[in-house]
Amino acid sequence: MASASLGSSTDLRYPPIHAFPPFYTLQHNPVSRAQQLSQWRSLILDYCRHYRIFSLSPLPSSSDTTPNSHVTSADPYKSLFANQAIQRALSPESIRQVLADLVEHKQAAWEEHLTPASAKTKGTNSGNVSPKAYIYWKTPAQWGDAIYEWVMATGQNKSIMTLFELTEGDLVHGQEFYQLPEPLLRQALKHLSSQGKAQIFAGTEAEDGQGVKFV
Repeated sequence: MASASLGSSTDLRYPPIHAFPPFYTLQHNPVSRAQQLSQWRSLILDYCRHYRIFSLSPLPSSSDTTPNSHVTSADPYKSLFANQAIQRALSPESIRQVLADLVEHKQAAWEEHLTPASAKTKGTNSGNVSPKAYIYWKTPAQWGDAIYEWVMATGQNKSIMTLFELTEGDLVHGQEFYQLPEPLLRQALKHLSSQGKAQIFAGTEAEDGQGVKFV
């Protein structure tokens, strides 16, 4: 999901709490639980930022949690939500609750809330799919600002670019938003549109040929 020039090939330095066995069992006491969830939020944001992971699910999925291809240690189900040295791991249900807490604090968003209705109707057997949360280690507004800064610096204002060109094209290779997932890209462009900095154009098909003009 990320440019090889941007990701880190070094391991993340985990906080001491990551080696504390009770950290992997969500507490029932409201005060203890709130503190524990706060620590999980901080750790997840640091982890995803470090390895440029854009989404997480309660269960592993081939469609997400993919960091830079040269980073072999960034498997969140072995190194974020688990600590093999102490043989502890969050259960899938606990991971779901932790992700839900991120969403509640506006530091993540469930995929279903970011996916256009037209795309949702094309899904099959969605009830059996583990929910995916897009992690806001940068908010959509911050992604939008980064894109617009690049647009102005490279003279792309007044031009029309496809969504593919914005995240996969040669011009953006090496940029921080390179390979940004489309749901996050759309939220970033929505932010720019609300500021009068971008206009989004639909293609001939619901999900093909869409473009954006920067102003």
